[in-house]
Amino acid sequence: MKLKTVKRMNACVLSAAMVLSGVTIIPPATVSAAANNEINYALSGTATVSDQETNYWGADKAIDGIVNRDAAKADQSRWATNQSTSQAARTLTVNLGTQKTFDHFVIEWERTNITNFKISVCDTEDGEYRDVYVKNDGENITSVTSDIQLDEAVTAQYVKLTVNGYTVNPGSWQSVSLYEFEILGEAENLSTAATATADGSETTGTDASKAVDGDDTTR
Repeated sequence: MKLKTVKRMNACVLSAAMVLSGVTIIPPATVSAAANNEINYALSGTATVSDQETNYWGADKAIDGIVNRDAAKADQSRWATNQSTSQAARTLTVNLGTQKTFDHFVIEWERTNITNFKISVCDTEDGEYRDVYVKNDGENITSVTSDIQLDEAVTAQYVKLTVNGYTVNPGSWQSVSLYEFEILGEAENLSTAATATADGSETTGTDASKAVDGDDTTR
């Protein structure tokens, strides 16, 4: 009981001191760096597909940033194709709008029935695609998330995912279905191309331009 009384007294003393002194105590702020500085270029692109099962499981659902596996079937945001017992190739093509540089892909599949697929890129709409990743071992993927890191970054405007191997199982529908196709690259620092102004500076060597010069040794 004595210990509790002392703690209460200390708390009261501190509160009184804060009121009398007019001081507000604020916990120190913490700044945490982002896990990475990647940007998903697919989010600002447009997608087309070779085939789709229904109107509401179309190309746009593959690049909307939504992975809602637990939603009701009709509400799930994914691209789904019709069945094909011959495993006809199904393609998803993303137009990034302009050429982007990227080296990382993440595919969120609905099921692990996928056996063969590849990712290809092209600079122009009618140009020749070049493969940057190929999986053709015929083995089912072991996870519904395929995280693919390229050895070297590539630059292109069009990215095509071709799936030409998919079994019935797991499930009972021999088709391709995925929630999201992410195309990831290092985010561009747009401020380095901008002009900065300030209401004052300590010296000519610490003017506003130093805040957007891309050099973290200046200020």
